[in-house]
Amino acid sequence: MHSAKGEITPIRIRVVNEEGEYQVFNIKGFNDLSHHGARTTPDGVSVTNNTLIYDCRIHVLNRERRVTLYYEPYKMEWKISTG
Repeated sequence: MHSAKGEITPIRIRVVNEEGEYQVFNIKGFNDLSHHGARTTPDGVSVTNNTLIYDCRIHVLNRERRVTLYYEPYKMEWKISTG
């Protein structure tokens, strides 16, 4: 989703579970970790300075979990890491 300022803001994650069904998790909060240069993140994802990176909090089975979302604007591609 885009904010009023035109920034991308993650609001929910939709993933396919083991049964092939979609599960939706609302993002309860996030930190923007973007624009720190090209590197390989601790969870093994190669990013550039253009990659948008969000450290997100979601609730799974009544427990808070952290996931990292990566968005490559030029590829229009999202990745997720639970690392």
